[in-house]
Amino acid sequence: MTFAVGDNLTGNMIKAGMRHRIRNVLKSIVDSGYETKVVVIIGTFDIVDKFGAKEESNVVRVVFTGESLARVNWNNFLPDDIYSIAETSWVHPIMKD
Repeated sequence: MTFAVGDNLTGNMIKAGMRHRIRNVLKSIVDSGYETKVVVIIGTFDIVDKFGAKEESNVVRVVFTGESLARVNWNNFLPDDIYSIAETSWVHPIMKD
């Protein structure tokens, strides 16, 4: 699944919003009841290079197994922990804390 990471007032708010959206997508998948083996989520964001050219680029890629997602208590889960439960994760340097 691919989604556009929304802009916000600050860099920290953009990063937090990105983690919240990933969490919400994962919870929706689990709540749907469909059997899930693997979920891959990619987030994109407009990045401006040193010459001022803007291009929508991948800024996060996370992979989760259905087993891992089934273990999560979504009522208490913190979006800040989203990368730690992923099987693999990659975050663009501009989106790292």
